Amino acid sequence: LRVLMVLAGTAAGIGIAMTSTQGRRLWAFVQGARIEWRKVVWPTRQETANLTVVVLVVSIAVGIFLGAIDFGLNRVVEEALLP
Repeated sequence: LRVLMVLAGTAAGIGIAMTSTQGRRLWAFVQGARIEWRKVVWPTRQETANLTVVVLVVSIAVGIFLGAIDFGLNRVVEEALLP
């Protein structure tokens, strides 16, 4: 009985909300989102794997590059401050 009361209250709340301007705008937004969701073209497993490898390789390369710059600048600063 409690579950039915909660479900009835929720349904009544949704019904009341849908009569308001904000409720109608929300419903229009949800409908538009569903339409756009159907247009999405999902990548294949192979495309996902390839892009994951690319992201990992680029991340490692950028990390090494920035680490080298940090190391070099650290050496320059240490030499400048410590004669």
